[in-house]
Amino acid sequence: MKELEGYSRQGMAPHDAWNQSAVQLIKAAQAHARYLVADCFVRSVKEGKFSGPVRSILNELCEFLLIYWLVERSGDFFMVRSTLLGQIFCT
Repeated sequence: MKELEGYSRQGMAPHDAWNQSAVQLIKAAQAHARYLVADCFVRSVKEGKFSGPVRSILNELCEFLLIYWLVERSGDFFMVRSTLLGQIFCT
């Protein structure tokens, strides 16, 4: 994380830098967990032996969950998105 690295570069003790970055680190961990849940769900539905109607319902549930997460965490999404775009275009 940029903040953690920035605090470390400023000479802050590692434990203090970690504490100052805790909120962002928690958000990153939660986003990673949501990604893993979504990825496993999508793969399970794709590879599972479900009837057409059941597969369709599971796909819709997955879409609803992802949209809910996007709306609920839209600020985080845009913060990470702009960070990623900045990293892509600056490197």
